[in-house]
Amino acid sequence: MQIRGISISGLVLVVCFLLARPNESDGRVNVQSTYLPGTGRVSVWSEKLSKQKLSCSAGFITHNLDHYTSVDGDTVDQFEANGAGVALGDLDGDGDLDVVLGNHSGTNTILWNQVTQNMDDGFFPNFISEHMSFGNTRAVNLVDVDADGRLDIVMTRRNGAFNYLRNTGQPDSTDSFNGIQRASGTSFVQQVLPGIAWPAYAMNWADLDLDGDLDLVTGSYDASLLENQGNDFLIGNGAGVLIYTNQEGKYVPNRLAEKAQAMAIAFFDINRDGSKDIVVGNDFAVPDYAWLRMATTTSSGNIYSKEKILEFPWSLQVNGWIPTSFDTTSYSTMSLDVGDVDNDQILELYSTDMMPYDETDTTVTAYEPLMADMDHNRNAGDPQVMANVLLINTGVVGYQDAARPRGLDATGWSWSAKFGDLDQDGLLDLYVVNGMAESTVFAHLDNHELIEANQVFRNIGNGYFKPAPEWKLGSTFGGRGMSMGDLDGDGDLDIVVNNLRGPAQLLENRLCSGESLQVDLHWHNDSSLAFQPQMGEIRNTRAIGTVVYLKTSAGNFKRDVRVASGYLSGDPPRLHFGFPTNTSLYSLEIHWPDNVVSIVTDLSPQTLLKVSRLSGFFRNSRIPQKDSVVDQKKEEKDRNIKQAYPPKIECDALNRQSECLKVTNVLSEEKFDQQLRKIIAQHGLTGEPRNAHDMPSINEPLAQLGKKLFFSKALGGDLDSACASCHHPMLGGGDALSVSIGVGAHDQDLLGSARTHPEGPTVPRNAQSTFNVAFYNQVLFYDGRIENLGKTLSLKGSDDHGTDGLQQGIRTPDSLFGEADPEAGADLIAAQSRFPVTSQDEMRGFEFEAHRPPGYARRHLAARLGGYDAGRGELERNGWLAEFRSAFRNSGDARSLINETNIAAALSAYQRSQVLVDTPWRAYVQGNEDAIAQSPKRGALLFFQSDDDGGAGCATCHSGDFFTDEQFHVLALPQVGPGKEDGRFHDDFGRFRESGKPVDLYAFRTPTLLNVEVTGPYGHDGAYATLKGIVQHHLNPARAVAVYDVTELDPAVQTQYLAFNTQRALSKLEENRKAGLPAIQNIKLTDQQVNDITSFLLTLTDPCVKSLACLTPWIPSDDDIDPDGLRLKARMLTSVAR
Repeated sequence: MQIRGISISGLVLVVCFLLARPNESDGRVNVQSTYLPGTGRVSVWSEKLSKQKLSCSAGFITHNLDHYTSVDGDTVDQFEANGAGVALGDLDGDGDLDVVLGNHSGTNTILWNQVTQNMDDGFFPNFISEHMSFGNTRAVNLVDVDADGRLDIVMTRRNGAFNYLRNTGQPDSTDSFNGIQRASGTSFVQQVLPGIAWPAYAMNWADLDLDGDLDLVTGSYDASLLENQGNDFLIGNGAGVLIYTNQEGKYVPNRLAEKAQAMAIAFFDINRDGSKDIVVGNDFAVPDYAWLRMATTTSSGNIYSKEKILEFPWSLQVNGWIPTSFDTTSYSTMSLDVGDVDNDQILELYSTDMMPYDETDTTVTAYEPLMADMDHNRNAGDPQVMANVLLINTGVVGYQDAARPRGLDATGWSWSAKFGDLDQDGLLDLYVVNGMAESTVFAHLDNHELIEANQVFRNIGNGYFKPAPEWKLGSTFGGRGMSMGDLDGDGDLDIVVNNLRGPAQLLENRLCSGESLQVDLHWHNDSSLAFQPQMGEIRNTRAIGTVVYLKTSAGNFKRDVRVASGYLSGDPPRLHFGFPTNTSLYSLEIHWPDNVVSIVTDLSPQTLLKVSRLSGFFRNSRIPQKDSVVDQKKEEKDRNIKQAYPPKIECDALNRQSECLKVTNVLSEEKFDQQLRKIIAQHGLTGEPRNAHDMPSINEPLAQLGKKLFFSKALGGDLDSACASCHHPMLGGGDALSVSIGVGAHDQDLLGSARTHPEGPTVPRNAQSTFNVAFYNQVLFYDGRIENLGKTLSLKGSDDHGTDGLQQGIRTPDSLFGEADPEAGADLIAAQSRFPVTSQDEMRGFEFEAHRPPGYARRHLAARLGGYDAGRGELERNGWLAEFRSAFRNSGDARSLINETNIAAALSAYQRSQVLVDTPWRAYVQGNEDAIAQSPKRGALLFFQSDDDGGAGCATCHSGDFFTDEQFHVLALPQVGPGKEDGRFHDDFGRFRESGKPVDLYAFRTPTLLNVEVTGPYGHDGAYATLKGIVQHHLNPARAVAVYDVTELDPAVQTQYLAFNTQRALSKLEENRKAGLPAIQNIKLTDQQVNDITSFLLTLTDPCVKSLACLTPWIPSDDDIDPDGLRLKARMLTSVAR
């Protein structure tokens, strides 16, 4: 890279200065110039990107640039640490993207992108640097403010008004900068933006009122203003969020909010009505703001009801804008960007926060002083989480956070984050810049600086991401502002980062993958406007806000033209579409801000298209049009769904009475046994779920060790809870509570209905029975966060825990969604056993290894049992080493034997030994027709027969001898209990928490029905106390919810958000039904039929589960060795087993 520096000095109030850019031939070839007629007529000029890349490196090459963002002094004080932004754009009209970099105590810099020079092995970026005479800059945007077709420079400052540098496009007539003037014909004049007087930190531009010109939204950073201005700030009342409406070149302010800690502003069509809505990302625990643009003018009295003002106290009344909010936002939002990460033509919104990206000792030590403050517990109605947030559209439930399952929740102390198709495969990747320096917060670190690597995430499809360190984008220079664009003219995206206390960097893309199409949009007034009264004058010359769709053989891709995104940084108004090599390009569909659509065909890859619209602004633009890809076919899709899924006709309808009578007659004439035998054969039932499973015996040494561990409170962080506290054999392998109470119980040893907690139940879900848990082959937990990823599964237990088990195929919460956890263990149960001990509410407590990642808790517990490292001396009595040596037949030391892997293996062996399947139904299936009575037989017929055949269709999900398909289904059960802190009011989103798929919202895993008689209460949150209640809910969820009786619950169970959350779940169920997705349907049965199904379910009970004598092998006796004296001495008022 070649950089030449020229300094600009002597800039005062209103001064012209010239920025150099010599003209050289760049080798571009004009291959097409086309004129397309019509209302949205455009001229298309295209050039083939003829520049070839330097040698490929399968990654990025880092170049230091001639810019250094500095601070005063040797230490970084608060707010100086925030750095400054960067923007890319073609300032001089030569087709190359130039770079503008903000600074603090130093001077801002413009890097003029020279025509790339032909080197021996390709082309190579070459810049001339020019340093302005001032800095003190925060945000940097390049935008055509005066509508002359040239990009101007606008910069916010730490305090005070904007710096606006108008691009005149003319040489300076003075002699002040003759050396530069001879090299370029571009000059800038520093002027005032008329009407803009209030200080701002973040800004963004768009035509928000749809009148053809660009409006401006600004947000102040009040904490910094207070620090810098003191009383002047308090008296001046110049803070908050303002929208400046452009009225013939003068900006008229309206204040949307009086206070703000704005770090980023994005425009995002939240409700998909065709209008740009406003999102403001706030720092310092201030919730992010959002306003919806009203399509029609509405009086503020109607918009701002008393309830609305109470719900959004931060919003002022501004006509045409309604405050709204997302259910989840980042706690200290640093950056905002929008992008279609899954190519469904619906944009997602991403915000960054501060969350460590790994759990190494170095990282944890660096963050340690901050962890207590970062461990943010959400109160009801509080949308903020201490993590990055990826909001995806889930349908009727709106935008919900899917950052964790999509792999984007923890990226470090993150500043600017932006989407871009870096590897040109048609999928938007993500780049995040990191680091922090501050003299008080990081006083414990060298140079007071948190050094973190920038993070890049490759989109692996469907909006899921995986770290891509092989791309070599892990700079540790302390990034702040960042922008992407094709700086070397080879078609792919390069990256520019403005670092703090380090040189700015160009990250040159050398991946050499895929191809691209780039699009520059221009919008000019037609000379015939006077004869077109429906057309207004256009002053949005770069078509900001335009949405463009590229339709190809590899899929349809969506991009939008914007001024800014990320943190304090500007985007080039040049769109980049990447796609795999040999992709066929069908058409480019341009949706201009006034809803006029232009379509361009005959496209070629590796081309830059310049599309100029030659008409004014269409005045009827406030009528929103349907989305080109999603909504245009919605009506046709709805018609097809209605034809494929007609409304169900109930049996009591007049035109079905004869048919229903026919079914009844058949059942009365044919023996139940014969009918059931046919069904049993059709379903391939054997009555034996143990087939192909080799379960350990409770008498084996490893299972005996597991029993001791299962009942020891030493595995509780605060020594007050054991696994058996919520999963006792005498309580059906559960706890007989709707939702559980783990740590902090009034009486540690009191179980069942008498167990209480000062705050009511604290565990969000019902405790699942451990009985027969070994038969789950695919997933554990209601949300499936432990799951087998392999196509085949070794069903035999591997008690030696070698590599022949599932070790390479189990995903856990410690691994990305869809990826195996190498530490999972040999089977699903071993993997599951590693997580209750890390849950604060279940066993860990709130002080044990507080504010540290889960792995620290597991290692500490192992050290406690082994008496080494952090756990040394924590147990007054410790005989665990002898127990582990006996179980593993190994004479090793405590450190080698007592570890989290072996602890989980022992717990797994104990739980997998709980095989209780000798049920009356099993006997019936295997030939004993007297094993069950008539009512259960009638119930079995209803259970297994489909709805179309007159049954209830229960076996559709509760299938096989284990009575579960291990899949996830939306039942819309009443949402009770403390919840999982999902949504706005402590909701529980079920499988969506793990998968991030909208279809999985409120979906929960189908439980087994074996021993269901003793495993109540029922549902993921124990909402139903009786079998009949849960059966009736399955038959008609909406009706069951309407008559739901909360008095079934223990009064301590939380129900304050039952109505709101349950209605959302019902809405999602109905949405899935209308979309033709697999979903339970309403079924009408008589009370007798419901009773018959319930009777059948009772035949699935093994009598052993109700016999204390039979369960004795799984319960420690007084004669068993108690290695630590902390064995749970269980007491209960009532128990299942007697």
